[in-house]
Amino acid sequence: MALQKTRILITAALANIFLFLAVFWSVSALADNHDSDRVSYNSATGLAAIPLTGAVPEDFRLNMNGPWRVFRGQIVRPGDDIGKYKVEHTELPERWHRQPADIRSRMREDDTQPAGFGVATYTLLMLVPTTDVPLAIRVQSPYSAYEVWLNDKLVVSNGHISTSSKGFQAYYHTRYIPLPPGEIVDITFIVANFEHRAGGVLRPPQVVNLNAELADTKYLDFSYLFVFGSLFALLIFQFAYFVRSLPNQPEWSHLWFCVLSVLLLLRLAMLQSLPELVIPDFPQFSTKVLEYLTIYLAPAAYVGFLSSMFPGEFPRWFRWLVYTPCVILTTITLTMPVYFFSSFQDYAIIFILAVALFSQGATILAWTRSRTGAAAVVIFTVAFVLTLVNDSLHYFHAFDLRRYAFEDLTPFGIALLSIGYSIALGSRSRAIYDQARKLSEDLKTIAASLETRVKDRTADLEFARHEAEQTAKEKSTFLATASHDLRQPVHALSIFNQSLLYQVNTQPELKRLAEKQQQLVMSLSNMLESMLDVSKLEAGTVQAAPQVFLLDTLFRALNNALEPVATREGVKLRFVASGIAVKCDPFLLNRITANLVINAINASPDGHVLVGVRVGQKNIRLQVLDNGAGIPLEAQGRIFEQFVQVQDDSRPAPTGLGLGLSIVTNLCHLMDLDVSLASIPDRGTVMTVTIPRVDPNLIEQSEPAISVDPDSPPDSAASDGTALPRLVILAVDNDPPVLDAMTEILRQWGHSAMGAGSAHEAVRLLDELGEPDLLLCDYRLEGRQTGFEVIAQVRSYFGREIPAAIITGATSAEDLRTLNNSGLPILHKPINFPRMIDVLKDAASRKQAQP
Repeated sequence: MALQKTRILITAALANIFLFLAVFWSVSALADNHDSDRVSYNSATGLAAIPLTGAVPEDFRLNMNGPWRVFRGQIVRPGDDIGKYKVEHTELPERWHRQPADIRSRMREDDTQPAGFGVATYTLLMLVPTTDVPLAIRVQSPYSAYEVWLNDKLVVSNGHISTSSKGFQAYYHTRYIPLPPGEIVDITFIVANFEHRAGGVLRPPQVVNLNAELADTKYLDFSYLFVFGSLFALLIFQFAYFVRSLPNQPEWSHLWFCVLSVLLLLRLAMLQSLPELVIPDFPQFSTKVLEYLTIYLAPAAYVGFLSSMFPGEFPRWFRWLVYTPCVILTTITLTMPVYFFSSFQDYAIIFILAVALFSQGATILAWTRSRTGAAAVVIFTVAFVLTLVNDSLHYFHAFDLRRYAFEDLTPFGIALLSIGYSIALGSRSRAIYDQARKLSEDLKTIAASLETRVKDRTADLEFARHEAEQTAKEKSTFLATASHDLRQPVHALSIFNQSLLYQVNTQPELKRLAEKQQQLVMSLSNMLESMLDVSKLEAGTVQAAPQVFLLDTLFRALNNALEPVATREGVKLRFVASGIAVKCDPFLLNRITANLVINAINASPDGHVLVGVRVGQKNIRLQVLDNGAGIPLEAQGRIFEQFVQVQDDSRPAPTGLGLGLSIVTNLCHLMDLDVSLASIPDRGTVMTVTIPRVDPNLIEQSEPAISVDPDSPPDSAASDGTALPRLVILAVDNDPPVLDAMTEILRQWGHSAMGAGSAHEAVRLLDELGEPDLLLCDYRLEGRQTGFEVIAQVRSYFGREIPAAIITGATSAEDLRTLNNSGLPILHKPINFPRMIDVLKDAASRKQAQP
């Protein structure tokens, strides 16, 4: 397979080299051709004759080379005195620059003009035979202005004749001058060029079959019109395709095709003198810039199109090698005179052929690599080259080829070339479309597969979520149950120990043991309190009530409450006063700061803990710093999660449940505050809470009385209710040890207290006890009864709102929401004695207020 591709590549390359060499030879021959068929000349009579016998063939064409009488550098019209001019006899040159140097110098106006510039007058006497068809002189001059006189009469002119560049102007390409049959005609041919370096006429005038030439012209007009229309239609179609591709991915090959088509259309228009046909007096010389732009831009457009089709076969260096000369020549054409940029014409044609040869070889290489559209480009390019070779061979009568037999196929070659390129573009677009469709189908398949996988994954995630929710629910249920069950004995133990402290107050040894026991009770109470805080946050019963207050007030309360704890651990605790006011919930911020300070105290025994603020423009940063062991980097991302504790091998295992920082995070989130940490192992930790700063002038007249959280356990055993007036108290609890402990401590405080285990028993005791001053009821009683029902029955019995409070160990979300919405004071187990004393004080105040 590889050998076959190699053979194809070599054969195609050799064929293309041959074709392009044929084109190069044709171009060279076109520049140097001197047709051997010419007008005969009788030197004795000085009369030229047309050697013609019989009928005039359709392809009849005779060159009028001369010899002509020539007046160099002069305009000599019929009737002028020619005696004062020097007369020479010479062949009529195709272009000024083909004359010898001495003749060219005499044809110039002065030494400042290029060698191809000048004016000359040619005259010739010629006998016109009588023929069956009319004869005419064909004059073709794209580079010069001329006048033709027959028998002292001006018959045709394509511009303004002048002996200098001033007043010179040329208009048309080709003109036909009918000849009178059977007459001797005096022909005066005046030619001037002051703009084109290759001056003179394209070739000497010719005697032709006028009818055949006009028919040929009509045929060419039709051919070029057909090609022009085809190119224009393809241009519109491809440009519309390119515009349509802009929103997604631009198809640059279609744009390059449009550029190439525009250049071809302009070239065709100028070859057929379409500007002059549309605008009769359109100055031909003004199209010179446009004409040479089409020549100099063609290689760049051609390579741009092919390289966009086959980028792998057209290396970057080659593209720049083509683009750079094209840009230089285009710049010269737009800025320099015609005679300057026209001098590069022959070199440009050679450059174009070289670029075309390389590009065709690269396209053949793309064909062997199965590039889409390459075959169409190669085949139709070869067809176009064949039309060029065909027309060149016909033009030179090579191999006895007759004119009008498959001649002038180049326009159709251009059409074929454009069609071939369009086929290549269509094939490429089709391949892109098929690729896109296949990709779309693959994407649909992948999407369907992904959808199935997503459904399966979603089902797995849903199952995992359900399992996680079930696990969390079971965990919450377990924690709530465990918390409730633990609270009962700890609550009783706390009450009995408080009673014991009261009784042994005068016995130092027993008091010391009772105080140690109270510390153990407080540790248990702290754990249960943390679990209660988590339950409250999950239940949503904690609400933030922002206030404006001074941080110094908070710091003083915390210092009073936590200084004994720090002293017991050997920690030097310091709060730095700032005079800064903030706006947030003071009690929640108190709990946040207390948790952070307690953690810092526990983390740095015999160390230092510093609490202060750093002030910003809009916010302040409340910071708690310690010089403890620090937090390892791998644990810093999890330290704010529930039940996470940092283990330090050099210290005893940490106490507590690992809920403190999780509570801090939830409380900060509740108040829209940011909490962060920075820690270096073995050097310490900095915990930071960012709080909005406000103007201290906004502080209300009475600041909130901030103290240790009223729901937190007492830090001292000194709290009692002995200083209150004697109250009649009814306590209701279905747990006998707890009920006994409660009534015992109330009696020690000097109150009249009785206990009941149920609502029925409580109502029965009312006759003996009388109207109570305060009801202390457990939340959950026997059966489905609650303390709310007992309170309602007692209040209904006496017909007034007797002060009451609920004592509970419940921690479930539903129970907490119910208790929070009851409007009654709630005392959580283990009981907070300062909080209970506040309830007693409220009842005493209401008793004294009664009439």
